[in-house]
Amino acid sequence: DNNLLSNRNENEAYCLADKGNSYAVAFLDGGNVQLDISDMNGVDVTLKWLDVRNGEWSVQQAQSDGGTIDLQTPEPAGFWVAVVL
Repeated sequence: DNNLLSNRNENEAYCLADKGNSYAVAFLDGGNVQLDISDMNGVDVTLKWLDVRNGEWSVQQAQSDGGTIDLQTPEPAGFWVAVVL
């Protein structure tokens, strides 16, 4: 579902979606994209980051404008997966 990503450079990020329920965006070497979550009806969402190389999770609350959410990978750049619920 890469069509849900905007401001995406080639091979920067890849998206899987169960629209309206959950989204996963994989970044191979860090990055910053906008994810269309308009199917979630504007509710606040939970954003979880997985540091794939270290197998560690971090969780934060995220707010959307009802249409998109900005995803900026944590530091250091590397293999990250953002999960939006």
